[in-house]
Amino acid sequence: LLVTEEISIIPPSGGIGAAFLELAQALARAGHAVDLLFVPAHHHALENAKSKIVYFADQGIRLITPEFEKYVHDGNDYSKKTYTIYRTIQDIGLRYDTIHFHDFKGLGFATQAAKRCGLDFQDTTIVVQLHGATAWTIDVNNTLFTHPDQLRLDFMERCSIEWADQLVSPSRYML
Repeated sequence: LLVTEEISIIPPSGGIGAAFLELAQALARAGHAVDLLFVPAHHHALENAKSKIVYFADQGIRLITPEFEKYVHDGNDYSKKTYTIYRTIQDIGLRYDTIHFHDFKGLGFATQAAKRCGLDFQDTTIVVQLHGATAWTIDVNNTLFTHPDQLRLDFMERCSIEWADQLVSPSRYML
């Protein structure tokens, strides 16, 4: 299972979207069963995603979009998104060998917390792919934290990276 906020063929998207689309396609071509849980930052991207289900199915990839309103009120807060992701994975009802998240926005936080607490996912490898967490971006841009949400994101991203069973990085520098 790949969990991402971006997919390059569904705007807006950047490097995360390209990396996760190519990873999904490469795994499917290699014969792996691939589910792609798409949790976009923008709601209009969710509608765009529904038009791509056949595109992905033709490549052997099952595109899944969560139902935020099923679990939380106002799912735009990332602490609510990570909980929605956790509950969606539970509802899918499959025992995944691997669940792969990106670090940005800490989407794996609730799923990883459940594993860490022994509630679920004990036989699942959780991978976190580095792309640039909030604190790193703020530091590189020589700015400061300006909103309390950034502190929550920083906490969830740091925990997600720390709690990963495997960490993937595009460079030594990012590590």
